[in-house]
Order: sequence, then C-alpha cells, then structure tokens
Amino acid sequence: SQAQAQEPLVKWGEPVSNPDPLTRIHEFLQTEEAGFYAWRKTGIGNPIPNMFYLGKYDDSYKLIYSKRIPLSNELIGGELVFRNVLPFKNKIVAFYSGYKKDTKESYFVARNILPNGEVENKDTKLESILAKSRTNSGTFNVILSPDKSKMLLVTSFPSVKDKKYRVRVKAFETENMTELWTKETDLNFDSKKGDVRTSLIDNTGNAYITGIHNSGKIYEYFLWTYNAATLQWKENIIDTKEKRISEDQQQLIFDALGNAVFCGFLYTGHKENFNSIFYVRVNGQTLSVETNVKMSFGDPALKEKDEIAFTRWKLRGVLSQSNGNILVIGEDEFNSSSKPDPQAAPGSFIYIHQNHSKNIKVLSVKPDGTRNWIRTIRKDQKYTTNDPTSKINSFVYTLIDDRLFVVYNNLSLPQTLTIPAWSWKEPDGASYNYKNFVEKTEYPTFLYIIEPNGNLTYDNLKYGLPLFNFQKGIFYPMKLNTFVFIPLKDGIIMMDESKERYQLGKIHF
Repeated sequence: SQAQAQEPLVKWGEPVSNPDPLTRIHEFLQTEEAGFYAWRKTGIGNPIPNMFYLGKYDDSYKLIYSKRIPLSNELIGGELVFRNVLPFKNKIVAFYSGYKKDTKESYFVARNILPNGEVENKDTKLESILAKSRTNSGTFNVILSPDKSKMLLVTSFPSVKDKKYRVRVKAFETENMTELWTKETDLNFDSKKGDVRTSLIDNTGNAYITGIHNSGKIYEYFLWTYNAATLQWKENIIDTKEKRISEDQQQLIFDALGNAVFCGFLYTGHKENFNSIFYVRVNGQTLSVETNVKMSFGDPALKEKDEIAFTRWKLRGVLSQSNGNILVIGEDEFNSSSKPDPQAAPGSFIYIHQNHSKNIKVLSVKPDGTRNWIRTIRKDQKYTTNDPTSKINSFVYTLIDDRLFVVYNNLSLPQTLTIPAWSWKEPDGASYNYKNFVEKTEYPTFLYIIEPNGNLTYDNLKYGLPLFNFQKGIFYPMKLNTFVFIPLKDGIIMMDESKERYQLGKIHF
C-alpha cells in the first residue's frame, strides 16, 4: 500500500579514525542511563590476538572517547585475564578471571568501567574455586536478565577423570552485586564428556541452562532450570530425534510472554545439512518443559530442486512476537571457503575468504510448537575478502510492532541502476519514477517487510523496496553485518568501517 512505500530515514554520525587498524567492531552495547558503546577487538590472523577497545557515543552517534581495555599482562603481573564486558543499567562492567598458583585458587572478578572509560582498579570477587593448574581451572560465564536487575554466573569446576561434571550457579542483584542464591550440583555425566552451553536468568531470578553429554557415539542434550522461589533444580532431556545440535546454531531466549525458548538447527553426522529445527518451550511460571518438537525448515513455495540444493542454513536470529510466536531466521550460506593470502607475510595466517550467501528464510512457530508459516526472501550474494569479520554480503533486521524489517545489500546490481516507474508515490509525495541510487553507491540496498500474518510486503518488486538515500553521508561501501548490529524498537544501529576510519548510523523506520 502507499503507506508502506515511504523510504526510511538514515542518520550517520561523524566518521572517526580507527584507534587501532587491527581491530574490528565485535559487539554493540547499550545501557539505559550510561549511553551507547561499541566494543572492538582484533580478529583472527592478527599478530596481536587480543586487543580490546571500548568506544562511547552520544545520541548523534558521535564518538566521545575510545579507550583500550587492559590485558592480563597489565594487571597484577599477569594474574588476571580479561574475559568479557556487559552493559548494566547505568554502567559497563568488565569481567576478569584469575589464578593464584600458591593457593591453587581460580577466581572470577568484576570491575566497573568509569565514566571516562578507565577500568576501575577495584575488584568485586564473584567466585572462587580450587584448581590444580591454570590450564584446568574451570570456566566462568555471566549473563544479565532482560531488565538487567539480575545477573547469573555459571561456574564449571575443573574436569577430573571419572568424576561427574560439577557446576556452581549463582544469582546476583546487579545494583550492588549482592548474591541472591547459589546452587552447586553434579550433572548427570562425566566431567570430561560434556559441557554447559548457554544460560538465561529471568527478572525474578529463575535460571535456565543448556548442556551436552557426548559419550562418543551418543549425544544427549539437557535444559536445567532452577526456581528461585522453591529452590528446586530440575533436569530436562531434550529429544532431538537422534539428530545433533550444532554448537553455533542454537539460541536460548525469552519470548514476549516470559517463557524460555530453546531453538536451533539440527543435523545428522558430519554433513551438517541444517534443514530442520528443534523447538523447546519452558513455561516461565512453572519452569516445566511444555513443548519439545522438531520440524522441517523447508518452504513449500519453493521448487523441490531449490530446497535440495540449499541446505547449509545458518541461524541468524530467533525473535519473539507479542503473542508468543517465535520467528526463526536462517540464511543459506551456500558456499564458504578460505585459502592462504598469497600477498600476506609468511606465517601471518591471513586468508582469502570466499563467501556465497543465498536466500533468507523466516519460519514462524506458535507457542504450542506448531508450524505457522514460512517465508523466503530471495537473494544471491558473492564476495571475496581477507577480513574474516567483513560481511558486506549480508543483511540486518529488526522487529517493530511484530513486523519484521529486513535490509540487505544486492551485490549483483550496478551502482548506476535505474529503478523502473511504479504506480505509487511515497507518502511525502516523492515519486519513484526512474529514480537512481546516489552516485557513490557501490552496493544498492533494499528493504522487505514480513507482516505479522506472514505476508511479504514489496514482494511484487523484483528486489524489494530500493533505499535510494541509504548511503548518503557514508565514506565507504556499506557493510551490513548480520553478526554486529543492534535491532531497536524503532530502527537498526549499524557500523560502516574501513581499516582507517569508521562511523555509526541508524535506520529510522
């Protein structure tokens, strides 16, 4: 309809110099009171593998400061090792693990990042366990509740031959890091034959943890819950119908109704043909598993040969609509290969990456686990780069009022592309008759919208709605990175970068 044809506004911040050409954007962090941050780190193949920078931005996406986060050899003689940062309500907190050889103590601490970007020289010790060596000293993983009032710390003890896998789980109130509860237990498998994976904590302090047991031939998957009110720990075995869950193809989220949803792609053997998904739903009130199903990721609207050819689906997101329906977003990474860069210095481990990504699929699943609808956005993107973090062929998305907005670059179209006349105008009166992209556009950008009922807006257009003004004000070819962006309630935050400079921007829908 005419009301849907308005091109969204795009606002870019000022470009700034990259503080370290080796670093790339890794993650965006947003706090309610302390502002907006970009988290940068060095990538694979760089001579300095762990350099971290934290940049703070104002509401116009202008850089306020960029500070390097201290590494292990800069803290207490190398005793502490930087692990992670999390955005709390009104601050950014850095987490470090440490090991004391004389007392055989493995521990985990938090340090506030001050308003000027400096890391506070004061530790809040969150956990301490015994470990015989630094190389087998356990692991620590933290996550915040949706409202950021609670924090969950999952500690895995050092592995011991013929001993059960032991975990200690703690919940904290984030305002003052006050401990709310702790639970220590042995899991039902050998410490050397399993692992815990992802975790969640809800706003009331209930915990959800997933894990795997690998006996060599049989894979078992678990979802444990801990009820903060009744202090009850419960083990649930996930039925995957003898298929395996890929470690990087799963997500554990809360739906809009407060239930936990564990979802991802399944595969058989080593071929990794991700053409079916599993869906597990845990009732947020009773903490009991109410749904555990498997279903096809196929689209009946596509021809059979298309479905057979493209089965290397990669999980790009799991979202919840207001009625509890889950949207599973997959991208067909049809072919991805790497080979050493002949121009790189010997021993530098720098590779040329060749990628070929095709269609996007969105599957809607009802709370009871029944398949609602599936839609396919057709695209065909190829590119070659020596930067493993670059994803100029990809797409970004956000969910606004249960409508899924998908923005992608079309690499197969020339920048001088002229769009044919259409039968409508934008609501502001602008006509699309023979309109062109801006002169510096290298990768034309388009928009699709999937409505709550599954209708695909702009499906009557060959590539979707063209965003003619999207690249005005940027300095480099726009990279839409599916792994690094922030979906907001009114738009999308993204980054445009080269090795020398970068800038942040926002699409306002």
